[in-house]
Amino acid sequence: RGQYIVYSTPKLDKCDETTTNSRWVDIPKTVPIRPIQPIPTERTKGIFVYSTLYNQIVVGPTAKDQSSRTNNTLDPEVAKELAAYASRIFDRTMGSSQSASDIDFDCNIIGEYVGIRPGTTKRDYQIHLHYPAKFITVGGIRSTGLTASLGIGRHVVQTLLSPLIPK
Repeated sequence: RGQYIVYSTPKLDKCDETTTNSRWVDIPKTVPIRPIQPIPTERTKGIFVYSTLYNQIVVGPTAKDQSSRTNNTLDPEVAKELAAYASRIFDRTMGSSQSASDIDFDCNIIGEYVGIRPGTTKRDYQIHLHYPAKFITVGGIRSTGLTASLGIGRHVVQTLLSPLIPK
């Protein structure tokens, strides 16, 4: 499962009147131009920090194993870890729904969410033709599947057509 925090860039109109104008002058518009990625390990590619098309800052995903295929509830400890990671990257206290932060970023949390990873016990994609039942299974596609989607689609079509095309 992967958990994320999404921050907006600091804007005065997003906060309440308790925020003083002088605090906003000192905040740079810190939005990464390129994704910030740690060195990958055997288990995970690490936590990314990147900006969206709308200048939002995204921190995540985490890579936590779980047995449930449906539990997508926020983990408070993971939220704190993501906020701490973002704090190290931006050199200021970034918050989450579970941890306090500078008021500047606390009022700029857009959301937190969890995605369930479609993992299997195998490391590679699982693409299987079930010819008698006339269907194909495509599973175990992780984040690399976005980049590989055209190749996966081509392979699926070739697999579906293979029994129909004489050799």
